[in-house]
Parts: sequence; C-alpha cells; structure tokens
Amino acid sequence: MAKNIKALKCPHCGSVKKQAIKEDHYLCNNCGTEYYLDNDDININIKHNYNRPNTWQWNDSNKKNLVILFVFVAAIILVPLFVNLFSNTNQTVINPVIPEAPKEKEKGYRDYVSDFIFNSNQAKDNVIILMRMQRRFDNRDLQKEQSFIRFYDWNTGKVLSDIQMKNWSEGNYLRFRTFDNGKTYIIPDKINRVYEANFDKQTITDVTEELFNNVPEFSSGIATMEFFYVNEGDGFKIMTNDGKEFFYFPGPDLIFKEYSAVRKINKGKNTLKPNAIEVPKYIFSIKSSDYPDEKIQLLKYWYRYNLGYPYEKPYRLQWKKEYQYPKGSGIFIGTFPYKKKLFTDTRIRKFIDLTPDRLYFDPKIEYQDSTNLIISGFPNANPESNRIIQKIDTNDGKVLWSFNAHPEGKYRLDDELIPFKGGIIMHLFLTNSSSNNRIVQLDQTGKIVKEVDVIKVIENNTP
Repeated sequence: MAKNIKALKCPHCGSVKKQAIKEDHYLCNNCGTEYYLDNDDININIKHNYNRPNTWQWNDSNKKNLVILFVFVAAIILVPLFVNLFSNTNQTVINPVIPEAPKEKEKGYRDYVSDFIFNSNQAKDNVIILMRMQRRFDNRDLQKEQSFIRFYDWNTGKVLSDIQMKNWSEGNYLRFRTFDNGKTYIIPDKINRVYEANFDKQTITDVTEELFNNVPEFSSGIATMEFFYVNEGDGFKIMTNDGKEFFYFPGPDLIFKEYSAVRKINKGKNTLKPNAIEVPKYIFSIKSSDYPDEKIQLLKYWYRYNLGYPYEKPYRLQWKKEYQYPKGSGIFIGTFPYKKKLFTDTRIRKFIDLTPDRLYFDPKIEYQDSTNLIISGFPNANPESNRIIQKIDTNDGKVLWSFNAHPEGKYRLDDELIPFKGGIIMHLFLTNSSSNNRIVQLDQTGKIVKEVDVIKVIENNTP
C-alpha cells in the first residue's frame, strides 16, 4: 500500500516542534501537550517450522565421500602456502608496522540552537533575535553542557551578546510569552523560574521573586509553573509545594483557586472596567454543524477587555443556533425559536467579513496586530497543494503579496514570523537540504531579500 509522508503536528496547537519521550510518543515544545502516534496497520507474520525431518543418514558411502572432500580442500589451501614460503627465502624481511597508539581526543564543543524569539522595533527599523543556544562538548560529558542566550542583530548580522544561563542545560525548550504590557517572559523547561528578556538592553533578568514573593498563597514554594492559556489572559498557572493549584495574574495582582472563578470575570461587558481598551482582532471561522453550507470566513472583530485581567478570545468560532428557551431551569421538550449567531460574547461590539468573496482551505493566521495580518493556507481543496503565505490589508481585505513557502517542496514554515518596517522575517526549514535551518526576510512585495543559514550565525559570529 502506498504511504504518504506528512509532518507530525501537535493536535492541540499545530506546532511541528516536538521531542520524542518514548517510541511513537511526543511532547510538543510549543504548548507542552503530550501526544502519541497510533499505528495499528502493521502486521508482522512469522512462520516457524520445528518438525523438519532429518533425511541425511550416516553410512559407508557417506564416509568415503567425506574423506575425499577433506583431501581436496586441504590440497587447495596448503599447496599455495608452500610455494610462497620457498619462493620468498631470498627476499628482504620487512618488519611489521606497529600502529601508534591513538591520541587522546582533544576536548572541544559544538553549538546548536533550540529556540528563537523575534522582536521588532518598527520605529528603529530593526529586529533583534533571541536564540537559546547550547554548547555540547565533543566528549559527550553532559555535565559540562552549557546553555546561554544569544542576542543577534538581524540588520547588521552581528552577535550583540552571549549570556550564560546556569542550570538551563537540563531543559529541552523554552516557553515564552509577550504580555500586553510589552514585556517578554521566559520559563525554561524543568526550571521553576521566570525571566524577563529586554531586547533594547540585551539582558535576561530573573524576575521570579519580583512576581511571586509577595503572594501569601505561594509561601510553601512553587512546585510547577507555566503560562496561563494563551487566549485567556496574561497570567500563570502555579502548583505550590503543598499541592494547591492557583491562577495568578500579576498585573492587577489577582489570584484564583478555581478555573470557574476566572471564567466569571473574563466574559461579558458587565465585568469591564472604566479603563477597558478596545482592539481589532482577526479569526477564521470553522465549518458549522448547524449551518453546513456556511463557508469559512476571515473575520475582523472589535474586542473590549481589561488590560492585564483574564479574558477569553473567541476560539473555534462557528455559526450556531441560539435557542430561545423559556426562563427558569429544567428540561424543555418541544420546538423553540432560535437566532443564528456567530459571536456570543457581549465584549465583541461588532464584526465584519473581511474577504466576503473568497474561499479558504485549511487557513491559519500566522501573525496579527492592530495594523498587520499575515495568513497561510492552501490555494485549493487539494490537501497536497503548496501552502501559500499572504499579507492581507486590514482595512479592505486585499492581498498585498503572496509567498509560496514550498516551491518544489523547498520550504516549510515554522512558528516564528514577525513584521517590521523592512518587511517580515520568518523562520523556515529547507526540506531538501541537510543544512535546513533558515531565517528569511521578505520585502514589502513578498520577495526574499535576505536569507541566513543559522549554522553560519553560530559558527561565524563572536560577540
């Protein structure tokens, strides 16, 4: 049977970044989801035959044949040996060369990259890339493996600084999040510490005590920590050493013991503060079960929320029937009127279909902010088509440029993509090369103007 080769993606967030934790089991390096490959179509059939009869018998005829065979083989081996022995008696004897004992391998190291964080300053027309580097020694002594952060200036192609990060070597990846206040926080794998990355000063600062020391609920110590759900606010999920779980939002200094308590204040306009902000957001709808004829839409909506507080952005948005049941509780039987609804959260003041005349196939929003929208998707319904990256005008929905990320299977887009004044910068993988790690810049027309092999960034630059 023919088999199709496809990239394994996280079923939760879609990332291809993963680590194998055992056979056919993986851990997503982007969101931490553990998943496995269910492969039940492989059958191995083994046939054993233990009752094979012994048809050869020992008799006088066999004995005679065996003696003849032995004499013949001995003649073939011994005759050339005697000929060479007597023919070489007058030749010079050459002492055998004894190979030198192998020298002890000199200790060295090699560097490699495991994470990227892009940060653009459009006012300065500049991009600083934070790379998580690891220095692994050739003698495979993992105790001497070092981990450090490298700040790299994309415009000049120079390394700005390398900062050694002690105790980071045990982890395999970084979790990072840029909060609405503009601060970028990093949580290294297997380390219960939070660091702030300052791209202007090229510094990494441990802010764990600053964020959590004044919270009485954390007095027993922190057992595990991670970021709160990406679409639900700038906060942390904390498990303390005494086994209690909390949801903490450092901006307003809010702490919750139950997720249900978070949900009570992250929806509805009645929980909005007087200083609540409103921002434009973008989302693709999905196929509707209530209205199967509705096509996938690229929607622009205006969302109000409290800065730093929990919120709940729309997720898996689809057209639904909202039934008008009688007031009160109970089980209602019969036919009831309904309204066709798309958004149900009253924090969404209005929305529009940004591209009403367009069809989409497996679309994905790669990046969005108030003025930039970059999407990707297939050009038609064929799932084996080449995925196209496009920049969309946020006012009228027009395609500003298109970039084929897979010309002849050449590129595969990774998660990191960010716009800046000089265009956009992306992390791509070459699918037909052993040196496949690339950072690529597109100009305002979607053409490649700069492409850097990450290996060269590692080997050829020293701060």
